[in-house]
Amino acid sequence: PLSALSKFGNINNDTPFWLLDETLEPREREVAIQLGARKLDFDGLVGIISHALSPEGDDSRPLAAARAGDIELIARIHDILLDGFEELDRTKNSLQAISLKKKMREIALFPDSRGKLFDAATILVPEHGLRPIYKGVRKLLHPDLASDSATQHDPEQTEEAAEKIAITSRTTALLTRLGVTRLTGDQLLRDLEHVIGNATMLEDASS
Repeated sequence: PLSALSKFGNINNDTPFWLLDETLEPREREVAIQLGARKLDFDGLVGIISHALSPEGDDSRPLAAARAGDIELIARIHDILLDGFEELDRTKNSLQAISLKKKMREIALFPDSRGKLFDAATILVPEHGLRPIYKGVRKLLHPDLASDSATQHDPEQTEEAAEKIAITSRTTALLTRLGVTRLTGDQLLRDLEHVIGNATMLEDASS
């Protein structure tokens, strides 16, 4: 039934298509497929997400809230994408995984502390204790998704805290697959050496 479908714009912005309601019973889904509904593969899903999160995307479309910094929705997108990679691992489809990894590194999937989205080559994940030092200087992953701001395991932790750790671990796993850069103590030392070196050069020049 049409009431079981949600309108979703086509990637090419011309002919719309619809996504089947995920709450349908298995038998109802089978009937929809028999009537001509097509299964959306992981490659197609990545294409939809790429288009929906692009700066030129339509604000009235599903996933548009992610561009506005909806952290809960972004975390769900990360979870779905990681599920896709894990399924490719199970089927040993390494070639498709490599191809999709390249595509996904170019998609602005990861929000900074203000909720603005950046790609995996731009966003950075700091180690514990480094966020205050680099705040406002580098593009750091939003603290609600970053492992450096997650509370360490505590037997008496609240359900909310446990859920946050689960969310950050999924985002961290996706970032690891995409080769995101991590801010470490070694990077801090290199940055300090660079700053001190520049300061020394200016002091020598002025003397």
